[in-house]
Formats: sequence, structure tokens, C-alpha cells
Amino acid sequence: MSDRRGAEIRFVAGTYIGHSGWIDNSKEETAKSAPVIVHSFKKKDGGIADKATAVRKTSICPVSIPAPTTYAQAVLQQQPKIEQMMEKLCNKLAQCEVSHSEDAIYQVFHEKFKEAIAKQTALGVDATWIRVRYTPP
Repeated sequence: MSDRRGAEIRFVAGTYIGHSGWIDNSKEETAKSAPVIVHSFKKKDGGIADKATAVRKTSICPVSIPAPTTYAQAVLQQQPKIEQMMEKLCNKLAQCEVSHSEDAIYQVFHEKFKEAIAKQTALGVDATWIRVRYTPP
């Protein structure tokens, strides 16, 4: 399997989160998925082996991108759509010439965030929750 190994990757979401591996050069990628080789995958019998499979492209990143050191970083890394929305919001605020040193924008964001948390919690059993897996370093 070592002759099939391409670029080294790290799994940031999905079943193999926390593992490392490689792009599988012997297979073609699709629009949404990439063929990969998972390094040191634990088998049901307790053994360890490399496993060839396919995963969503959003579940992998180059090893050069550091692992998250906070829960908030893990959320953004595992939920690319949230990160894209956050970037879009920040770009719009920058167009309004909001200074990064202005604490008022942080206060406004904090209040809006608290309101959103209260609304989400109030939904009770009807709430939709996104699972984020994070183990502190």
C-alpha cells in the first residue's frame, strides 16, 4: 500500500478524526470525496493496519495545517460552512471600516451569540445539534 501513498493528510472530521494518512494515488477523486489511506486504523480484532477508503474532501486537510488547540477552532475546522459564513461576516464588517481594536463589535457579537444560544436551548427536543469532536492537547 505504500506505493499508493500521495500527499500526507490529517483527518479533521468524520469517522477517522484524529488519524493521519495519505491521499490514495491509485484511485480517482470525485467532486465531493477523496480516496485516502488511513494510517494505523484499529481493526475490530484489536489489530492495527492501514485502511484504504474514501471520505468527504471537507474531512481532510494537509498536515501543514495545525490541529485545533481550542474547541472553537475545532468547530471551524470540522464545519467548513460555519467557517465560510464567519469569513463572510468578517469581510462585510471590514468593509464598514470597523477597527479590530474596537471592543464594541465584540460586545455586539457576544450579545447576538448569547441570544442565539438561548433560542437554540429553548427549542428543547426540537433543537438540531452539530457534534464536534475535540480532545484538548
